[in-house]
Formats: sequence, C-alpha cells, structure tokens
Amino acid sequence: MAIKPLPMLLVPALLNACRGLSTANGVDLNAPPGSEPPRCNTGYVVQALQNAGTQVLPQLLVALDDNDESVRQLAADTLLGLAHDSPAAWPAVITAMANTHYEIPPRIAGFLPDKVGAPIAPLLVRSLNDSKPRIRGGSAMALSWLLERYGNPNAPNDYVEPPSALNRYGLTLSGAVLDIAKVLNSLEPDQRAQTIQGLAGIGPPAKGAIPYVPPMFKDHNPSVRWSAVYFFGAMGQAGKVAMPDVIRSLKDPDKGVRLRAMAFLESCGPAAKDAVPDLAIALKSTDTDTIEQASLALASIDPSQEGILPGVMLTLNDPNHPEDRANAFKALTNLGSRAKPAAPALVHLIATDLDSENSDDKALTAMRL
Repeated sequence: MAIKPLPMLLVPALLNACRGLSTANGVDLNAPPGSEPPRCNTGYVVQALQNAGTQVLPQLLVALDDNDESVRQLAADTLLGLAHDSPAAWPAVITAMANTHYEIPPRIAGFLPDKVGAPIAPLLVRSLNDSKPRIRGGSAMALSWLLERYGNPNAPNDYVEPPSALNRYGLTLSGAVLDIAKVLNSLEPDQRAQTIQGLAGIGPPAKGAIPYVPPMFKDHNPSVRWSAVYFFGAMGQAGKVAMPDVIRSLKDPDKGVRLRAMAFLESCGPAAKDAVPDLAIALKSTDTDTIEQASLALASIDPSQEGILPGVMLTLNDPNHPEDRANAFKALTNLGSRAKPAAPALVHLIATDLDSENSDDKALTAMRL
C-alpha cells in the first residue's frame, strides 16, 4: 500500500516535536536514574518530514535558523534525506551552507558524501563563485570533504572510490582541488580553516593547493594557522616546502599551532635541523605538552641534544595523550644509548600498564635499551 504524503499542516507540529529535547544517540549507562534529559527519536520524525517531499523545503530552511538546536538538527537531517532522494533539493542544500549556526554547515557537509556523493560536486564547484561568502565557504568545505573519498585511499569513509568516478560528472580531482584553493582567501575564517583541513584529508593528491596555503600562516585566526600546518603535514614529501613557515610557527602566540608545528617537524627528521634552536628553547618550557612535543621532535631531528629523555618519559607516562606513546617508543629507539637510564622505568611500565596496544613496541624498545 502506497504511503500518502505528509499533510503540510502537520509539518510545524513535527518540527516542534523535539523542541527542548535531547537528540543524542544511545544511553549513558553511567548516568544516575532519571538524570538524563528526555530524548526525541529523530529517526521517525525525519522519516515523516521527508515523506512530505520537496514542498517542505521552505519550512526546513526557516527551521534551520530556529533558536532550538534540536529543531535545527531535525531540519538539517530532513534536508539531507530529501537531497538523497531528489536533485530538486540540492539548491536548498547550497542555501543552507550560508547558515550562521556553527553546527549546521559542517553537519550537512559531513553527511553529503554518504547521502548524495559525487553527483552534487558540479553544483558545489559552481557555488564556489557565489556572491555570498558563507555559501562560498560552505560549498568549499563540503566539496573538500567530498573529495576526500576520491583522493585518500585511507579515508575514514564507508567506502572509497577512484578519482576517475568524478569524470562522469565533468570533473577531475586535481581540477576540483584547484577550484577550492583559488577561493580560500575569500572565505570567512571558520570555513577557511575547515576547508583547509578538508584538503588535508585528501592527502598528497591535493598538492595542487600548495601554492595557495602559505598565506594562511599569517592569518589572524589561530584555527586557520593551525590548519595550514596540518595541511602541509598531510602533503607528504611535497609538504616539506613549507618547512621555513612551520619553523616560524614555533613562535606562534597560539599553543595549539606551536604543538602542531612540532608534530610536523618531528615527521621531517634530520631535514628539520634548522628548527633545533627553537625546539631546544621549547624543551625548557614549564608547559608539559610543550616539553613532550619538543622532546619527540628533537629525538627525531637531532637525538644528540641534551635534555630530551625526560620529556620522552613524560609522554610515555602521560594518561592524557596515550596516542603519542608509539612516537615515544620510536623516540627512545632514536636516542639509542642515551636512553639507557629509562630502561628501569620502561620495564616497570611494561609490567604495570594494562594497555596492550603498544605492548610489542614496549618490549622491543626495552630489549634495545
């Protein structure tokens, strides 16, 4: 039996169905009974709204500006569902990219690869030249995240497609990357940062954007500067052209940018020898994160420097950054005989640490010491 379209008179009531309610997925098993806010089953509500068809689009665009976050999320998810079903909804997707609520454009851009995919890419490319900066920025962000599927074989998507899949829509991966890169300077800072990170997600196939990213090192927004360092770190060997800019970033006023610069330089090894003086200064910082990252970078670049080992051991024992432990084991190997004083502490760590993920690395490092 065919399902009748949802009467438009019911749309406002459904959009208000989750007002003031939590739309979070799952249940917090550690929460005391009765402490969690009432939840809204967004799946059923979105399905019902989507059943109204594209005639509901004007009301969805209004709802995207609602003061209630749950209402905005319902509208965004319904819009994505309609975009999946019909290209007639795609212009509304582009319009939604201009939304000023911080979570809406990234939510829509993040789901576009799965909901629509490459067919919407030509419209996103055309929207890069829109007169409204927010639409340009949202389209650039969405396109960069979409291209990740076609450029990065290790992309965290449900599936990855070859770049040739873009050809049937009149696009090439390198051409689309260049289209994005050319508008970077015209985007608003938050969307500029997210777009640069999207280009970084594509990996080395996005190297065509390299000439357009260095000015971002001087951007007044620290998120943009951080993204620039991150981008060059993702470009592989080609990204090392930015090493002078990254070394200057060691003096950036923002701690996050400085730490990202140290991580980049660590990956460069001895080729980053010009960074040693600034890293040696960072090693004497009173900030634990700075000491740890400077130690890892120096162990990779010039392990003969004094004072590296204490910082590496801080990393090994830091419960807040377990993801850095693998780099710490590598740093100990680089230090060679200079790391011998760490042997007892490393043996103790092997005996007491319940984290099995790096157990092989620990054992091998201990044996080398």
